[in-house]
Amino acid sequence: MTKIEIIQKKIAKEQITLTKLRKKRHNIEKARIEKWTEMYSRYFKDAIMEGDEIEVSDSYVYFKRFKEDYNYNKEIISLNIRAKSWRDDEADSIETSFYSTNDNSDYELKRMVTIGRVGMVILDFKDDIIAEYNSIKSSFRGKLKKASTNVSHLDHEINKLSREIEQIRDQEVLDKLNSDGVEFEVDKEDLYKLPSLSVRWNWEIRNIKRIKVLNETKSGKSVDIEIETCSNQYDYETSETVFKTNVRKFERVRRDKVDSLVTWNREKVIS
Repeated sequence: MTKIEIIQKKIAKEQITLTKLRKKRHNIEKARIEKWTEMYSRYFKDAIMEGDEIEVSDSYVYFKRFKEDYNYNKEIISLNIRAKSWRDDEADSIETSFYSTNDNSDYELKRMVTIGRVGMVILDFKDDIIAEYNSIKSSFRGKLKKASTNVSHLDHEINKLSREIEQIRDQEVLDKLNSDGVEFEVDKEDLYKLPSLSVRWNWEIRNIKRIKVLNETKSGKSVDIEIETCSNQYDYETSETVFKTNVRKFERVRRDKVDSLVTWNREKVIS
């Protein structure tokens, strides 16, 4: 088993654990939403009509009602239980949001009635609603923070392992570059997809089919390279397009540019 396979096996195992941790966090969030939903239903039960639904999403509350010409429940009014700043843990205000219309249908007139009733509940019980909202949020804060930290930590570890695989693969192709050279897959119909390299500030080599490092300077910052390029050229004698290659050598090309070319196009390298 190669080192990459060992790491991949570890990642697969960690992914299973991560899925469980995310589910645990989701269940905590779901339980909190259920508590808030129960609380809002209690306060606004007399403000809404039969068939209306209350949908809760963190600090937002959406009152919705079925409308015949819609294929979903349409929002009547929404509330935002919010704090002065995102830094604050506790909310201190309730903001309302609803649309205006010139439609005088029964649906819209009844919606106006509901908006008024919701407003009356807020006027009478705003402080109680905010206090209970904060109390529920506080009761779940510790459990949710721990669950989120566990998810974040394991997610970071998995990304770290994935980057390690990428580094190994990059090193493998760079080792090949410094020995036998690296050859790229060629699509003769789309040569423009092949890599290019600026060997000098005003000289770019395109359609690189193969590249190899011949020598390296003592500083390691520059290399002598051999490049094989390709092109489709029209043969006037046969009236056909001919695929041709050309090998050239270049001295003292920046090492970082050569390495970046190869690692960036690693998926095109022929094994």
